Amino acid sequence: MSLTSTLQGKTEKDKKFQDIIKTIINPRPSFTTVSGKKAFSAEYEELVPYSLSNPYYATLVGVGFDYLARFIVANKIKNTNSKRSAVNNLVAGNGLKRLEKITEKRLYDELDKKYKNSVKMCEGFVNDGKSNLDEMLYIAGYLASLEIVARSGMPPQDIKKSLIVDTDIEVINDLRILCNLFENIFISSGILNENSSVIFNPRFGIVSMHCGGADADIFIDGTLYDFKCTKSKGYNWSDCAQIVGYYLLNIIDIRCGGHGIGIDEYGDEYSIDRLAFYRSRYGEIENLEVELLGENKVEQGIEEIRKLWGLKFI
Repeated sequence: MSLTSTLQGKTEKDKKFQDIIKTIINPRPSFTTVSGKKAFSAEYEELVPYSLSNPYYATLVGVGFDYLARFIVANKIKNTNSKRSAVNNLVAGNGLKRLEKITEKRLYDELDKKYKNSVKMCEGFVNDGKSNLDEMLYIAGYLASLEIVARSGMPPQDIKKSLIVDTDIEVINDLRILCNLFENIFISSGILNENSSVIFNPRFGIVSMHCGGADADIFIDGTLYDFKCTKSKGYNWSDCAQIVGYYLLNIIDIRCGGHGIGIDEYGDEYSIDRLAFYRSRYGEIENLEVELLGENKVEQGIEEIRKLWGLKFI
């Protein structure tokens, strides 16, 4: 289960949660773009055409790009704790743990060695850029394969072929172009600077367990970003519902006595002021100021979720 599962779920409680989100995001919220183009429109230019030959490659690229974007961002900032957090507690590690239970020892030891070497390379890239991008592309492919195992709970049919052999060149080439565009658009836009407050793979406290857990892509200086690698450029209700759901979870966890996505150097909880999508095939950044959701609708939604989940605010 996850927030995505809750938004797609068929239980009575799932449907009530979906109705609460629908009330908040209907009519469609007013997104703007950094480029000035109309959000979710035909004005977008596909700068990295989708040409992957099978759906699994698309999943690998989506997860792999999330890792690469994380490491590229971490390389650009100064805060050593944030840099360290970019490499610590990777979801891919949970996939490795799952495989330990079902894989014969010699193969598992090989997977474990590859994982440890991959993390070491990631640390080198994040801290001083010692690892080059081509090396990181293959590492991201391996980490993505492991994360897919963690999230699906299912091992690949051929573990050795999927996890020991290098990621298919088709995936690597796609990731390379996506990363180059990310550097040229996202990094060069001024969104990020060396002193930015960054949280990698932000989670939303214990309260998110009521929807089976939730983790987003990245938080930078008040903005919660969700990276999208699909060829789709139109508005998608479920994508908007998910990122707005993250925003609500953060507020709810804080009101329940938690710290939401985390606390800053002064001990204050981070505030999410803006929600955003980065469309990696178009180089487009779509922003939504959370105040445009409407304070009354948000507060009503929070109260309804509190009742639905039987929570107590402090």
